Amino acid sequence: YQRRVRVIALDPLENLHLSFLKWILGVRKSTSNTAVWGDCGRLPLGVILSKQVLSYKERLEEFDDSDKDCLARHAFVEQKQLQLEWFNNLEGLSCFLETTAGRSNLRPSQLRRELKRWFIEAWESDRSSNRKLSFYNSLKTDFDEELYLKLDLGSNVSRRVAQFRTSSHMYKVESGRHGANRLSPANRACPKCSSEDQEILELLFALPGTEPVIEDETHILLHCPHYNDLRERLHPETKALISDNPKDLFKNSTIIRDIGNFIRKVHDRRFPKNT
Repeated sequence: YQRRVRVIALDPLENLHLSFLKWILGVRKSTSNTAVWGDCGRLPLGVILSKQVLSYKERLEEFDDSDKDCLARHAFVEQKQLQLEWFNNLEGLSCFLETTAGRSNLRPSQLRRELKRWFIEAWESDRSSNRKLSFYNSLKTDFDEELYLKLDLGSNVSRRVAQFRTSSHMYKVESGRHGANRLSPANRACPKCSSEDQEILELLFALPGTEPVIEDETHILLHCPHYNDLRERLHPETKALISDNPKDLFKNSTIIRDIGNFIRKVHDRRFPKNT
């Protein structure tokens, strides 16, 4: 499943589609495609357009069966005999989908439904097994457009929410994955809860039983004292959801506005030169 999802993203048209979605969200080009598809609730273009393509192939096959004397039929017969790539790909896709469905002679609309079902299963498998999406998985379970994208939050808040949800941000849990010391836990330590001196951190975390305080999304939402004042201003229901049921944080428009403003203010305080 994971390999097939990545192959879909390599298609030039789908790559362009994903680039557009990432631009709309305001996230990096390197952001997980799985998270982008999921938050936008957008199927790959190949899935969206599959019914039209398969219906066209079906009409050409009907021409072939009827021996109708027309240019479209002759062209189709010729390309079928030559085993051209487009024909073989559609034949292979139909055969694969009928096998997974356990049925034969499926119509284009049925094939599209089966293709959509297969993609969502592949998306769920890739999402749940992607270690980089651990925070995203604590929020996201269903393939559907997220409510925060339907609200008028303002471009800055909406962008920060998307970045925070998909781990497309500059906090240490992500930025620490890069550079010469990327394998060191000290590289992902919260600079507000630890020394900012890398050498001291390396020595400290080399001691037995010493674990770094990682600057990840959960630490920012719940624990980092640098944002205590911002956390105190949150609505009581928002505070309760952060600690007890983060999956419901983005299901209510009022809560979304509250947590969205918090995420924006945290970003502005943490990265004052990038606001």
